[in-house]
Amino acid sequence: MVINRRTFFYEIYAETLGGELMQKDPVCGMMVDEKKTKLTSKHDDKTFYFCSASCKTTFDKDSHRYGHA
Repeated sequence: MVINRRTFFYEIYAETLGGELMQKDPVCGMMVDEKKTKLTSKHDDKTFYFCSASCKTTFDKDSHRYGHA
């Protein structure tokens, strides 16, 4: 299992501060607040969150590629 150190430490930081855990945009890797974004897609019963309409469109065109990365 490969752990992205940046994401791992960000999650610890957010939890330590009592903040919300952010979700990683599967296209660009940006961290997205799932409570604030309206840009979401579902793939294999999992919800994905996006930072922009462009990332959502890219994902929707090839969700299998990004949904299993």
